Amino acid sequence: MQEILPEIKAATKLPVIAAGGIVTGYDIYKMEQMGADGVQMGTRFAASYESNASDYFKNLYLNSNQIEDTVLIKSPVGLPGRAIKNSFVEKLLSGIEIGYEKCDSCLKKCARNFCIKEALENAQKGLGMNRLVFAGQNVHAIKEILPVKEIFSRLQVEYKKATALNLTAN
Repeated sequence: MQEILPEIKAATKLPVIAAGGIVTGYDIYKMEQMGADGVQMGTRFAASYESNASDYFKNLYLNSNQIEDTVLIKSPVGLPGRAIKNSFVEKLLSGIEIGYEKCDSCLKKCARNFCIKEALENAQKGLGMNRLVFAGQNVHAIKEILPVKEIFSRLQVEYKKATALNLTAN
């Protein structure tokens, strides 16, 4: 997002919400300094006590150590998504045929190379072998599962520190 934020901001009068790689209050401040009107943080809150994701799902987040632990995959509709490497993702990347129980035709234009609905539900519930866990590129920065209240508290403290230090967007 950092690479394209200034260009997007210059091209529209609409509010711009930054997303991708935002985990800390410092990241929020940095996006704001680059012109974002707000941020969207999915990965950080998926790793909270209140998240209904399975322990399998959350542990993949916690055990991620570097950016290389995630890869871009192509969804059945051709859109990219960043996923944590696991046996299911390795199969996808190697082109191995992945079977699934039934097709609900939930997507109009689907390659049917795997059922994304089933893979996401399996990961969320911690079931089966075909589990797809999407995550942001900085998932490796998350080292503990916290209550949402504590996540917000830390974000506020980090943001205030960044503001006091007047950190630049560089």
